[in-house]
Amino acid sequence: MTRTNGSPLGAPSLADSPWGIGVEVDLHTALALGRASAVALQKLSNESRAAINEALEREAALLEINADPMSRAAAQSLIQVIREAA
Repeated sequence: MTRTNGSPLGAPSLADSPWGIGVEVDLHTALALGRASAVALQKLSNESRAAINEALEREAALLEINADPMSRAAAQSLIQVIREAA
């Protein structure tokens, strides 16, 4: 038998390891910092808002090209940041 992540039952999964937990914390921290930075830049001026929104839209379009579920989810997250700043 295997877990849904493919590892054998009874074997520790990578996500449960200290390293895996550390990676998750780092990922969530980086995402929060990225969102906060984007919001701060959007509030500086109309010019900075336009520049950051253009960059976010470009990144979202590139992610959409990949057409995989993770890329599409990331693209939607970027679009949400733009909408929330409006």
